[in-house]
Amino acid sequence: MKWEDIISRPQLIPLGKKSRDRLLVETRESLDALESNQIGYFTDRFSQSEHWRILSRYFPRASFLDVETTGLSRYSAKITTAACYHLGEMHVFVQHENLNELLVLLEEVELLITFNGKSFDIHFVLDAFNIPSLPCPHIDLRWVCYHAGLKKGLKDIESRCGIKRPAELQGLDGCEAVVLWDDWIKRKKVESREKLVRYCKADVIALLYVAGEVLVQKKIPVDIPDVTCLYQKLL
Repeated sequence: MKWEDIISRPQLIPLGKKSRDRLLVETRESLDALESNQIGYFTDRFSQSEHWRILSRYFPRASFLDVETTGLSRYSAKITTAACYHLGEMHVFVQHENLNELLVLLEEVELLITFNGKSFDIHFVLDAFNIPSLPCPHIDLRWVCYHAGLKKGLKDIESRCGIKRPAELQGLDGCEAVVLWDDWIKRKKVESREKLVRYCKADVIALLYVAGEVLVQKKIPVDIPDVTCLYQKLL
């Protein structure tokens, strides 16, 4: 049954009165949240295995974020660079330059998508700005992929989806990203800073493309740009 059917024909719901009344209340709340664009209502209530439903509805308006850090420690590592694809544009943030602008952007985001963000990226964002929670709803694509049968890390999933990064970024990982940052901070190697930024942006492009591929698997029609064109345009 659709939500509208539950409200218009509650007598058809095969539940006892108390359960049926509770379902009616929750259904009305869900419809109100849908009409008023309260995406967080659904990210808070849907199980992660069902987050693809939220993603499918808001995919064109979603923003995609990746961060690189000085290491893996949740206690001592800090964000070095971040990239966010938001409203058709790629935004880049670099420590000691414009990182504070990331929080301003997040306040504009309707739905934020990360990969493994619940365990990694979001912790560092909250720590960087000393805030208790994100100012926007968030979906961790890692678990959307997991429940769609796409397990392991982002780069493994990229390969399975046929995504091929530019040659100079192939094989690059988070550990080398730390080295690139050190080269920039300690030795002022501009080429290292530029490569780190391109790597971070490439992660975001892959995130966008993989999210679209998951929805295609679910038979949800989405407009996914050609990944090669995205690399050429945004890197």
